[in-house]
Amino acid sequence: EHDRAFEINVRRLQDLPEKLSILEDLRRLAKLTDQWHTLADLLSEFSYTGSNEVSNEVRGELSRALAVIAEVELQDQEHARNVWQQVIDAEGDEIETLDQVCRLSKHLETWDLLISTLDRSVELVDHDEKIIRLHRLAGLWNDRMENADEAIEVYQKILTLDAQDTEAEQKVEALLRETQRYQDLSEYYMARIELTLSTIDGENSA
Repeated sequence: EHDRAFEINVRRLQDLPEKLSILEDLRRLAKLTDQWHTLADLLSEFSYTGSNEVSNEVRGELSRALAVIAEVELQDQEHARNVWQQVIDAEGDEIETLDQVCRLSKHLETWDLLISTLDRSVELVDHDEKIIRLHRLAGLWNDRMENADEAIEVYQKILTLDAQDTEAEQKVEALLRETQRYQDLSEYYMARIELTLSTIDGENSA
């Protein structure tokens, strides 16, 4: 009986993909019949890479549903990540979808994609969250990619946003020492001294 109901609702969704209540019925029936793979294949037809003609709004809704089913029900994180990436490619950068790709890329240990996506997300958040994400980005460059130069660049970006960020200050110094960039280290010290002096002058004049 449930299998028959599932088949009927598959045909209903094929005819009326914009009617999202049918998708809810299919989710419920897929749980009862364990037909998640069939439902995922159906939704793929209406996703951003699918061949069925539907509006972009419907593609977006059904692609998001597909991503959740792929991850939660099929335990296929790579498929889920790829679907979220398709949403980004079609709709542009939004923090919700970028964060989904970041989260799944971390689980899959695809560090290059995590770094590039996290970097894009930095532009969409407020000042405090930007600094948090930049610290994470710098850590990924240094710890996962073993690229101290890129990590230094990100830490220096943090210091342009918050000159009093002690952690970033210490990381830049340590990484410049580790990489034996002594000329850069000397210039870094001079810049920090000048900043400190200008801050003191500003406070005195106030």
